[in-house]
Amino acid sequence: MPPPPNAPPAGPVLLTIDGKISWSNATNANGAREILLDGAMIDAFPQVSVTTDTWWEPDVHTYRGPLLRDVLAACGADLRQGTFRVRALNDFVTNIPMEDLQRWQVLLARFMDEAPLPRRTKGPLWIMYPRRGEPALERASIRNRWVWQLERITLS
Repeated sequence: MPPPPNAPPAGPVLLTIDGKISWSNATNANGAREILLDGAMIDAFPQVSVTTDTWWEPDVHTYRGPLLRDVLAACGADLRQGTFRVRALNDFVTNIPMEDLQRWQVLLARFMDEAPLPRRTKGPLWIMYPRRGEPALERASIRNRWVWQLERITLS
């Protein structure tokens, strides 16, 4: 797992993480500490590939990015219990149990078939579960946890 960056991102910010974080590289307008991550920072984490279809698209693709648990652990999250809140660019908000990150290889997908995910294809970041061949992940309640166009995670 890469060490926390000691400088703000050099490229466009893809993800902001706030709440109970153990370090920061930015402060927002209200004076709260935040972690801002660009593509290079996200790509510095160990990368995992998941080949799956989705509920929205029947074609099978290979998605790549870091495990969400690795990113949150590097930010200081307690992965053993509780939930975290995620928000998408369209203001969709949901809570995801930390238990999911222990049980499955939940991906912070940034690439589809080795191409960066553009906004029109649910990018630039998409929380993805390894759904294929995993009956427990077929539940409708899990579907709301596949957050595309992810912009913010708040740790509590």
